[in-house]
Amino acid sequence: SQRTPPGGGAPKLPIPVQPDNPRGRLLLVASAQGTNRAGIMPYVMQNVWGQLDNWRKAEQDAQLGAKVRGFDWSVAHLGKLIPAGAAGRAAELAVAPGDVLSGSVSLLVAAEAIARVLGGRVPTARNSSFAVQASGGDQAIATEIWDDQFLKLVGPELVRLPLKAGADSKALLWLREFALSFKKAGNTLPTPIDVIPMDDGAKIVFLKSGFELKRGYDDDDKVGGGKQDAGSAGGAPDLGAREIERAAALRGRPDGGLRLILEDGVVGGGARVRAYRCDMEEGAVVKEMSESAILRRLRKELPGQA
Repeated sequence: SQRTPPGGGAPKLPIPVQPDNPRGRLLLVASAQGTNRAGIMPYVMQNVWGQLDNWRKAEQDAQLGAKVRGFDWSVAHLGKLIPAGAAGRAAELAVAPGDVLSGSVSLLVAAEAIARVLGGRVPTARNSSFAVQASGGDQAIATEIWDDQFLKLVGPELVRLPLKAGADSKALLWLREFALSFKKAGNTLPTPIDVIPMDDGAKIVFLKSGFELKRGYDDDDKVGGGKQDAGSAGGAPDLGAREIERAAALRGRPDGGLRLILEDGVVGGGARVRAYRCDMEEGAVVKEMSESAILRRLRKELPGQA
């Protein structure tokens, strides 16, 4: 089944925003894969005539329309839709936050995913986008598998690493020590952090440096010295006294975080380690460089990976 992308997208609705949604209304867009990757292969070829751009515009206009009408929104990125007919083979389901998957999905699996979201069984899919693929057949997928895959939308999840049998006995202590290692000299991150040991792992809390208010004005800069703006009077940094006071007040406050969690008895058996974003309140900035550094070491150093 081939979906035809809309020509001009949905019209923007110039009406006041209604942030409250007491009825839990939801606008879901079943979109294509690659709308956020139109500039890379193989999606460049699929976007020769602007098809993916049109889909992306439709997603954005639907989000705007939902927000101004007081609805929640959700975007489901679906790959090539495979007709029913492969019954008897188990479908290998994969769900991921955003637009990152590239595989096909059967019509029945796609319909089940959409029905679960619209039916209110996946609250984390609200005001977010996700991708679904399912290689194999269209045999019914167990609820616990759906729930475990949609768990990736919480945070969202950044990585999950299965462990070998018995490896979980030492993994909890290792996770805590791993998180604390980023506070030691030589292992520091681009972002200031605090570390909180948890019963099931650890939380790495990102802290505001206090200079997010002024791009290019970092912790090494001093008032009246350091980096200077050529157009500022007296050679002082182009940062007003009020902004400096605000920056000082912000420094050290939490600004999102990363949870490292050990889970036992997961779907399929065994144990695993997951990392997902946490405490991402409105206005929190994603710390991509710090997250990448943490996850790179986690993948490389976590002992007992399956």
